[in-house]
Amino acid sequence: KVRFMVQPRNIRKYSPNDHYCNALYRYAREMAVRFSDYSAFVSTDDNCKIKVGDPNFPVAAVARGKRVLVAKDQLFQVADHDISSLTLTPTVLLSHDIPGDVDKSWYRGIPYVYLKITATDPSSALRNAAEIENVLTQRFNGKENIPPIIIIYTDGGSEHRSNFLSVKIALITLQKSLNVDMLLALRTAPGHSYRNPVEKVNCILNIGLYGIGVMRQPITDDPFFEKKLLATGNTEDVRNLLKEKSSYTNHLKKSLEPCMSLIKESFSYLRLKENNILTRENVTNTEIESLLKNSNLDAHLTGKETMADLKNCPKLDAYLSHCTKERHYFFSVKKCGDNDCTSCKPIRLPPDVFQQLHNLPDPMPDPSNEGHYLKFPDAYGKQTDESHMPLKALSTRKGHGIPFNPVLQHIKNTGITIKCYQCKNHDSFMPKQKHH
Repeated sequence: KVRFMVQPRNIRKYSPNDHYCNALYRYAREMAVRFSDYSAFVSTDDNCKIKVGDPNFPVAAVARGKRVLVAKDQLFQVADHDISSLTLTPTVLLSHDIPGDVDKSWYRGIPYVYLKITATDPSSALRNAAEIENVLTQRFNGKENIPPIIIIYTDGGSEHRSNFLSVKIALITLQKSLNVDMLLALRTAPGHSYRNPVEKVNCILNIGLYGIGVMRQPITDDPFFEKKLLATGNTEDVRNLLKEKSSYTNHLKKSLEPCMSLIKESFSYLRLKENNILTRENVTNTEIESLLKNSNLDAHLTGKETMADLKNCPKLDAYLSHCTKERHYFFSVKKCGDNDCTSCKPIRLPPDVFQQLHNLPDPMPDPSNEGHYLKFPDAYGKQTDESHMPLKALSTRKGHGIPFNPVLQHIKNTGITIKCYQCKNHDSFMPKQKHH
């Protein structure tokens, strides 16, 4: 027997840390609710890339199209979506309206979109920090009005992974630039970007892209560059071409300006609840450089450093030791509260509120509810560590790690054990191939 069906795309990649990361996300939301009068909550993500066709060769803006309205005698045709070397990247930021209760909707707020040329404006940690600063400055009508507690939630791409030094540098520069008392950035478990609330905005953006064919205008000012651009096959080829001559970048931006204006106009008609989606002008390289320059960290920092470079950055190293809390899935920067401190500026929060502000706790097992983590009020302000993060616990366990007395064959072949929450008995799973 056969039948017709729509192909669902709801298979989720398994991660042993998904429960742990979900607990962190709830903790962050509960912290935002507790300090709602002093907090701003932002979630951010890049939408799927929009491919751009060559002149007179429009390409479908989205891979999966829906039926669209056209004139009765008009034929709407575009090229296949996989024929292109130029792409545009929409970066979406949602500045949340923090609800009065953690279990109420977190899908309300003001959505912002930056539409970037992938070849000239690649996503980076510093660019993302500048975009967040830009959005919050607009949302709160000036940098001086931005709340003193900022919480950022991302999906953990390379420009968001808080255990990368480049991301830590970007977050520290953002905290210093905004002069907030605490900045907290956390991410989803690997493969669990659907947990990020900004994904809802990404779905809405796709509606605005249905029925759009995207192509750039011919570059008439420099026919030689136009010919070489037509010969490129991917984004890396375009980037290498732009390095040959400084004027090429301006020619490319001018060529893409009409189609980018079309896409931005389409986005402007969309809404999230009662708020229109707002498009923003891209941050410039000058803004990004000034963000780093004004941080008062080591003068030679570029924002691309790795942990191996930390030994050559004494100011950064001292700030990391003094004002930050580093974990696998989150990173926080918090002022010490000492007005005489040379690293931190004076606090902005009322002193009695700052005394109640603590770093985000690590999820710890709840002894009264097996298989669950402590509730936020029970963990907040306590001394915690990430020893109970599942992958960390697996990597540090000693012996066979099986929670019952196994026979030798079990020790050799068992891949993982689970415990039934009803009968409390253990089951072991044997992999098809032996571990090495």
